[in-house]
Formats: sequence, structure tokens, C-alpha cells
Amino acid sequence: MKITVCLKQAIDTGIDYGFGKITDNLINKNLIKILNPDDAGALYLALKLKMQNKDTEITLVSIGDSGVEDLLRDGLAMGADTALRIVYPGLFEPAPFQKSLILARVVSMLSPNLVLAGCRSMDQASGLTGPYIAARLGFTFIYGVSSIVYSPVDQKFTVTRSLRKGMDERLFFTSPAVIAVKYTGNELPYPSIDRILESRLADIKCLYLDDLGISPGEIKTDRIKASGISFPHPETRCAPLDSSLPAFERILALLKGGISRRAGRIHSGSREEMVNMLFNILLEREILKRSVPQTGSEKNS
Repeated sequence: MKITVCLKQAIDTGIDYGFGKITDNLINKNLIKILNPDDAGALYLALKLKMQNKDTEITLVSIGDSGVEDLLRDGLAMGADTALRIVYPGLFEPAPFQKSLILARVVSMLSPNLVLAGCRSMDQASGLTGPYIAARLGFTFIYGVSSIVYSPVDQKFTVTRSLRKGMDERLFFTSPAVIAVKYTGNELPYPSIDRILESRLADIKCLYLDDLGISPGEIKTDRIKASGISFPHPETRCAPLDSSLPAFERILALLKGGISRRAGRIHSGSREEMVNMLFNILLEREILKRSVPQTGSEKNS
């Protein structure tokens, strides 16, 4: 079984850098970067599958400059077999549409059974690279996976992914497939000193866009643009409350139907009539308090 794991370096968001912006891209120079947590979860599941199936071969792929070789060598020390670095020209990393084109070409060259990637990156958090790769290759795609089990007998995979309200969903599929993994706190294995030293001397192959058959025109612009962001607003149901009911029953009424909408009234008349009407409304609702007339003895005192 062959597994390709897509890894990405992400800016450590736990540190306040106080950086500025140039257009829509952050200045990445001299910033502390770490392995993206969801990608670490993908690497963890790949290594776990290799422990269960000794004939598994893991290839790590990352797009970036020489700085990404550190995380690739760490993955080799943990148990991965080979590593590839894709050299992308330019200061900033490619957009998800461009990245999926590059990774899809790499996957076509490697012909793996599984492609594991993180659900989201902690810096951009678009969550689009995995589904784009699957769409380009025509592979099965599953999102939000937390565990994978392989059955050599029927050559089928079983994945578990978390749903809302604490429920899990179990799915069965056959290869090839692209799996977007969600980090669940599993710690990667700590490699031995010998494996660390071997990984520092390991050969990491570099591929350029020409090697993948990608022309500058294909990778020049991002074809996917966000048209806007909107948030759904649930419809409220009116639940008239009776103030004579106990507090417990009023709370239940709120939970069942929501809070009733405020009613509005339109008043008309002359300026003097409107002023007097507004003044009386404020008195009725006790927004203004009536002054208590003083007695004669209080005035003399």
C-alpha cells in the first residue's frame, strides 16, 4: 500500500508578531513556523497504518522553500520512507486552486492508494485543497476523519469522522481516495537519535513546475474568488409569556418558542398632542417618575 501525505508549514498563531500586511498576503519572512496541526494528524494516521501493515510505503510532499525540508526530515525520522519538496517560485505560497493543481500532478506521478492531508491550515483555514485534489483526480473524498483502519482481506478502508453533538460516523471505501484529517490531539512518535541522524543525511528530491508539466499560465492566477461571507440567522418563533406563571415555566416557554417580537405603534397629531402623549407613555412605563407633592409642614421646615 502506498500513502502520500501532504504537509504544510504554518505560521505559529500563538505568538503575537505585530506584523503588517501587503495586499492580501502576510509577510512570511523570519516568522516562526510549525507543522500544521491537521497535517500532523494526517501524518500520525499514515504512520499508524504503516505499523499495522508492514508493506506500507509513505511519501511526504510539501510545497515551499528550503525551510520546509526540516519538517520533511522530521517525518522521515518518525518512519516515512521518502520525501518530495515542490519548489514554487515567488514570495508567497500558492492559493488552494493553484496548490491543488501542483499536488494533483504529484499524486498522478506517485499513484498512491491514499492521499492524506489536513482538513484546514491554521493560517488560511480555507479547507479547499483536499477537495480540489480529489475533484481533479476523480478520487473518493472524505472530510473530517479522525481514524483509519485497513482490512487486507477485502482491501477496504474504514474511517471514522466526528459529527455534531458528540456523534461519530463510520464509512467504508476502497482506494484510491483523498482523506482530509482532523487533528484530535494524537502525539506523533518521538524518533530515536539514530533515526534523527539518518533523516538529516537523507536525500530530499526537489521538483519544479516544469517537472510536473505545469506551465506558468496554468499557475499564474487563482480562478476561485470568494464572492462574500454571510452567516445564517435562525427564524424565531413567538412565545407570548404570562407574567403570572412561575419562573421555571416561563423559561420553558422561551426554550420552546423563542422570544416574541416587540410591537410598534404609530401616533399622529399636533406637536403639543404628540409631546403630551409621549410624556404620558413615559409615565405609564415608569421611565419617568411622578414627583410627590409636598405638604405645608414640609415646605415650612
